[in-house]
Amino acid sequence: VNQFISNDRAIDISNPGTYTITLTKTDGTGCSRSREIFVDASEQANITIEDVDIVDLTNDNNSVTIDPTNLGMGNYEYALVEPNANIISYQSEPFFDRVRPGFYTIYVRDPICGVSTLDISVIGYFRFFTPNGDGVNDVWNIKGVDQNTQGNSTIQIYDRYGKLLKQLLTSSNGWDGTYS
Repeated sequence: VNQFISNDRAIDISNPGTYTITLTKTDGTGCSRSREIFVDASEQANITIEDVDIVDLTNDNNSVTIDPTNLGMGNYEYALVEPNANIISYQSEPFFDRVRPGFYTIYVRDPICGVSTLDISVIGYFRFFTPNGDGVNDVWNIKGVDQNTQGNSTIQIYDRYGKLLKQLLTSSNGWDGTYS
């Protein structure tokens, strides 16, 4: 069913769909030509932390899943980027697996309307450390926490007998393996 919208030279379309444009000569010949045009919905994503499911503390298979249901109307692409990364690689699937512990920015891009971002953290830890002073794995700490993310948390380290060995703030550099 065709519905007449306007005789104006330019119109705003607010609903996606297929529209027919008909041009008619005004010289009295009644000659006209019609063309169908598809209008796709597109808008910049509105992403919040409620749209993201983070599975962390698994060490081997941390994952980040973005639920596109409430992002808006668009043809979105997704990227998960570590701080100071120079390259942003987008993918069509809103799922990332084997994510290392740390801080990330989620990028949601609509090719027409732009990019939205959200900063997240994936919490995890290394299973071992070697506090021998060689500069490699000398301290142990929880990754993906800092003063801004889980800032009021404390990390408590116990020995196998339940004795408290160390208590760390999220702002600390980590545990060097010594008992104090």
